[in-house]
Parts: sequence; C-alpha cells; structure tokens
Amino acid sequence: MQSHVQELASRIDPKKVYFRQETLCTSLGGNRCPVLTITAMPRSANHSDVQLFRNRPYVFLTARVHPGESNSSWVMHGILNFLLGSCPLAQSVQEAFVFKIVPMLNPDGVINGSYRCSLSGDDLNRQWNNPSLILHPIIYHTKGLLQYLSNLHHTPLVFCDFHGHSRKKNIFLYGCSLNETLLQSKSKYQSSDMCEDRAYRVSVLFVKCHVM
Repeated sequence: MQSHVQELASRIDPKKVYFRQETLCTSLGGNRCPVLTITAMPRSANHSDVQLFRNRPYVFLTARVHPGESNSSWVMHGILNFLLGSCPLAQSVQEAFVFKIVPMLNPDGVINGSYRCSLSGDDLNRQWNNPSLILHPIIYHTKGLLQYLSNLHHTPLVFCDFHGHSRKKNIFLYGCSLNETLLQSKSKYQSSDMCEDRAYRVSVLFVKCHVM
C-alpha cells in the first residue's frame, strides 16, 4: 500500500495538486499509519481563490479495518489511482473537495494474517465509541482527527469506510443514525421528516412524501 502511494506521489504535479502524506500514528505493533490529504491547488494567489481553497468541504475515506476484507483495499487502490490520475473528472473533484484518507485502519491485522481482529484481539470496528489510546491507537487518532475537523467547522460532508461482506455481493451502502452524526445540527432535514430503522444499529432513512 505504501509503495503504491509513493509511486502515485512521484507522478503528481505539485503546481496543480496538493498532496500531503503524514503519519497519523503508529499501530500497537509499531507500524506507521499514513493519512493522506488530496485536493487541487488554488487557481491563483488571489485572495478569493485562496479562500475558496480553504473553504472546500472535506470528504473522509478509510478502509481495511477488517484484514480479511481485501476487496476494501482494492477499492481504495482504485480511488487513489483516480484522484491522483490525469482524468479531467478527477481534477474537477479535486477542485470541489479536500480528501482526507486513511488507506489502512488495521495494518497489524493485515501483516499478521488476521481475518477480523487487530493485534490486541479486538474487532476495531467495534471500538469507535470508546477507543483505547494504547490498544486501538489508529481508531483513537482517526476519531480525534474527525473531531478536530469538526471543531474547525470542517465537519466532513462525507465519511465513507470501505468494507467487504461475507455474503452480500456487488456494491451496497450501510448508513449511520442521522440523529447521531456531527452534521445533524446543520442538516436541512429534520428528524420529524424521517423515520429510522434502528435494526442492527444501521439506519435506513425515508423522506416523507407529502401528497398535494
């Protein structure tokens, strides 16, 4: 994964694409966890263009919290190829959004051949509510980064975590509870306009249809 990122980074025109690779933290096993920032550079040094650059909405992407779901890394591979490629559509997307990407949430599990757990024996996807700084550092710091962006009034417009599934095929989405998201206070949809299926803590939202 890291060699793939380095290869893509070597092709970038820094005058057109803002690309930054930082270390979010180290895992329990001592492996570095990178976080990537990708967006287009400002069109010019004019104040208005710089302000547009600073005010772009964020999209936050993560993958491979479950080591056995290697297809999530395959999708992330394609996303990085697209975002850092020369396609005109990619340039349009870069100009519209800032992408924060954690390509691999569970490198220890991948390296040690686990199917679902981390080096601590935990399912990291069940640790988001109260992650341990010691046992679940990547989840802890990813959650901290999301909260940091929210505190700066840059709550991500989209958060998408890529998975595989043991039975389902093709592409499908699971969503979070609207009432528990960081964006709820700014949402144009009120909870009274929606009903929520709380089964398995996965919500399906339906906008009420008003017949005139």
